[in-house]
Amino acid sequence: MLKIHIVYNFTDAPFGGSNQFLKALKNYFIQQNVYSEQIEQADIVILNSHLFGQGKTLFGIIWANRRLFQQKTILHRVDGPVSLYQANNRFSIDKYVFKINRFVADGTIFQSDWSQKKCKEVGMPTKAFELVTFNAPDPAIFFPSIMETPQPGAKFKIIATSWSTNPNKGFDIYEFLDKHLDFDKYEMTFVGRSPIAFKNIQLIDPLPSPQVAEQLRAHHLFISASFLEACSNSLLEAIHCGCVPIARDTSSHPEMIEKFGILFQDSSDILQAIDMAAKQYQDLKANLTLPTLEEIGARYYQFCQKVHQGRQQEQRPLTFSKALSFKFDSLRFQLEQRLGQIDAKVSK
Repeated sequence: MLKIHIVYNFTDAPFGGSNQFLKALKNYFIQQNVYSEQIEQADIVILNSHLFGQGKTLFGIIWANRRLFQQKTILHRVDGPVSLYQANNRFSIDKYVFKINRFVADGTIFQSDWSQKKCKEVGMPTKAFELVTFNAPDPAIFFPSIMETPQPGAKFKIIATSWSTNPNKGFDIYEFLDKHLDFDKYEMTFVGRSPIAFKNIQLIDPLPSPQVAEQLRAHHLFISASFLEACSNSLLEAIHCGCVPIARDTSSHPEMIEKFGILFQDSSDILQAIDMAAKQYQDLKANLTLPTLEEIGARYYQFCQKVHQGRQQEQRPLTFSKALSFKFDSLRFQLEQRLGQIDAKVSK
């Protein structure tokens, strides 16, 4: 059987959606006896973009393994374009990620139709092998509970989560709800890191996944207010724990909750969306359905087989000059990151 290795610096600490999903995917591959802890012994290597803020950059890893990568089948899992989040940055991470796709990857994995479309719009090259598939959380941790409709006089319980404090995560909505939500009818909890000091919303510091799942199972409704998500892992975790989703009508949210959630635009209709979700709670909850980790893992493995078999017809040359360009990109990225930190300190 083909062996797979995932290039990622895994952590058990709360650290965003990619870390959570890739840990679950790795465990699935281990259970199927198709995972290799050693990259040298793997037939297929999955690179995850964007591997930033975790020590070695992906560019540096490619340089260090340039000869090895010529022999392996390389799959590239991408998010949506970073330029949509960080339009004012002096460096373009997308340019570097797209270079990986051109020179290194044999196939590309997108997390949603929206992500694939937006990446192509800003210049990502089309590959002969592409897969679009949602993520899925670890079912041993994120599984549903029975939360009945509150009895008359009892409150609906709302929850939101975010590891990131980026304003694009929807803190305009959470700040609005802290001031305007009917707290006689609802109670709300926020788990994670917030740049806002809430007065009415209960704030819980970031938690490990098992405790996050416990919190999700203790709530009825989940709000995802992010502007841009390739495939929100926090939203997937909430749905798999049985929360009815209420999500901003942007990016990948509509395709994720099309049949069992409520969409909203902004602060002008979020309160109505919450009331609608509460009113339709039982019907929406009965329709909650998303692919399981077993289904997603099988899609990944089948795609790995397909690309590996197809790639053998034409080997991908990763020349020294191309590999050297990644070394240059790595140094340039680190320099520009430092300059960006200096700019941030000066502007304070």
